[in-house]
Amino acid sequence: PYWIFALTVLGGVAAGAVGVTDIPSVLLASFALFAAAAAAETYRRHQIGVGGLLAHVGTGMALLAFILSGSGSQTTSVDLTPDVPQEVYGHTVVYRGQNFADSGKEKSYRYEVDGTPAEAVTKLRGSGEDAAREPAIARSLAGDLYIAPTPTTAEHDEMILRRGRTVMGINDYAYRYEGISFEPQGGGKTLVTAQIELTDGEAVDTVEPTILATDTGGTSRPIDVMDGKFRIRLTGVSADERDIRLEILPSLAEEMAMPVTASISTKPGISLLWLACVLVTIGGLVAARQTVSPAKGGDAEDPLGKKS
Repeated sequence: PYWIFALTVLGGVAAGAVGVTDIPSVLLASFALFAAAAAAETYRRHQIGVGGLLAHVGTGMALLAFILSGSGSQTTSVDLTPDVPQEVYGHTVVYRGQNFADSGKEKSYRYEVDGTPAEAVTKLRGSGEDAAREPAIARSLAGDLYIAPTPTTAEHDEMILRRGRTVMGINDYAYRYEGISFEPQGGGKTLVTAQIELTDGEAVDTVEPTILATDTGGTSRPIDVMDGKFRIRLTGVSADERDIRLEILPSLAEEMAMPVTASISTKPGISLLWLACVLVTIGGLVAARQTVSPAKGGDAEDPLGKKS
């Protein structure tokens, strides 16, 4: 029938519409819809039952989904500035900045895709650097859009402070290392706390950055100083306790508003795969249960949906 031919052509057109260019993949996409259409025609002629129809149509759709999402997938790298919309693969993507968890163990990169929120959650190391990451996924009937942020590290400076001496920092603040204390935590760990005074010539801020030292190293987190104008992190202590090393970081608000680079990829038609799985499952169950008692003069249907 002509409609089978039309659906066969539609499969190839769909593949081309999502960017599939290699001939074998286009032919496979056409064959996928041909198989589904042929199953529908066979059912119309009463040669298979409902279970067989659903299972065969689901199989054809699964093949089409594999072709569209595999061969039609595209990937690009995009620099995203907070609150500035960008068009990517037909979608409007807006980066909304970073959101840090109160625990300090993870953060999320917040996006909007066509007005729908999506988040990429990133686990953080003890130093605050990105560790394990998962992409943000925007799902739609047309397919999925994946946004994987590239790890970013805020620009920072380092400086060495000697106990009892005042040192001018790179950011025009004066730093003075007053003292240090050690508190055993058990398990070979020690909490090291440094006492530091900072001043801009007028205001004075006394802070106590810490580092959790172990036999193999240590972990520390940045703390706000001078009412959140910037942050410092204790990263090292000399063996004689005379010197400490500090890392100077921008404020949390500045880091949250930093532009990021993200890898954005598409999986067109992937939603068809879920529908196909449902059809195959339902079709298999229906075919398994669709048996008619011979005593009632009915026909029996085998597991493939064919009547005997």
